[in-house]
Parts: sequence; structure tokens; C-alpha cells
Amino acid sequence: MSPRTYSESTSDNSYTGRPSREMSLYQGSMSSSETNKYRLRMWVDEEYNPQGDGGSLSFSVKVNVYGKDGNPEDLYKTIADTLLTEISEDNLYDDGVDTFITGEDPNNYIWYSGKLWRAVSINNEAKTIKFVTQWAIAVIPYSSGSSSFESSYMEEWLNDTRVDGFLGNLREPEKFIVMDAKWDATMDDREL
Repeated sequence: MSPRTYSESTSDNSYTGRPSREMSLYQGSMSSSETNKYRLRMWVDEEYNPQGDGGSLSFSVKVNVYGKDGNPEDLYKTIADTLLTEISEDNLYDDGVDTFITGEDPNNYIWYSGKLWRAVSINNEAKTIKFVTQWAIAVIPYSSGSSSFESSYMEEWLNDTRVDGFLGNLREPEKFIVMDAKWDATMDDREL
């Protein structure tokens, strides 16, 4: 990260456990076996001299790390509640099972694994949220001639856990991605 200015947050963060009136330098998730190391640097403007003596100043910084157990049910509830609170009721349609997010720009953005996603529906029974990426993230041919999803290039890429594959680009997909979802992903090869 390049140097940037941070400001105190006016509210607490129920997702991370950070109280109000503190700055968030970084927010992310990690597994219980993962270790992360960070090097922090602080720059102070050369003009900053509260004593007015131009002398040598020393500064100290206290860094607090907040975290919560990553229970997927709690994460779902936090995201779902936030979406349902922040999105106007004019942009919501509930069919009894799913709550669909509709409209021109309903502010349904989620940042996950370095990609901008948009929530499109919340399944209230399965406790899942369906997202689509805001931007195209791959351009590949569907298959080598068959319209079947099975054995298609698309199926291969979506399930690829290597760095160039879809799952390989996501942080902890086993925690956040529903792996047994059923989609009709058969290519429509009819002439228009």
C-alpha cells in the first residue's frame, strides 16, 4: 500500500469487532492456521511541531488487532442485515423464499477477494446470498463445440483452484462459496 491518511471511524464495526473512534488500517479474513506479518510505517508532516521549538520529536503508535470467529451464519446475517437495511424497500422484492435486489443502482456492492461484487438475492431459507461480479473477470470460449456445461471450458475454469482459475482467485472459497449449487448453465446455441 502507498501512504495514505486515515481518519477515525464514527461507528463501531460489528463484523470485525473494532470499536468506534478508531482507525481501520486493514480489514480481511484468515483461517485459524494462517499467519500474516505486516510492516507498518508512519510519516509525519515536516511542518508538524506542536511544541513550536523545531526540536527532535518522538512519536509512538499503538496498533490494536480486532477479530471475531468467522462463523458463516454470523457473516451471512451481518451481510444480509446490512443489505436489507441499506437498500430502499422500492428495490426489494420478496417471494417468500428469496429477497431479490432490483432497480437501477440499489447500492448492493460488496468487496471480496479483490473484486467488486453485487448482491442480487438473499435466500432466507438456505441462508445464502447470490452475487455477480460488477466487471467481467474472464473471457473464455464456452466449450469446444458442445453446448453441455459438463466438461465445458466454463465448468473447468469455474472449478479451477489454481491461481488462474475462478476458485483459485478467491480468498477461502470453501468458507464463502456454495459449492453444490445447481445452475442451468447450458449454452444457448440457438440463432437469434
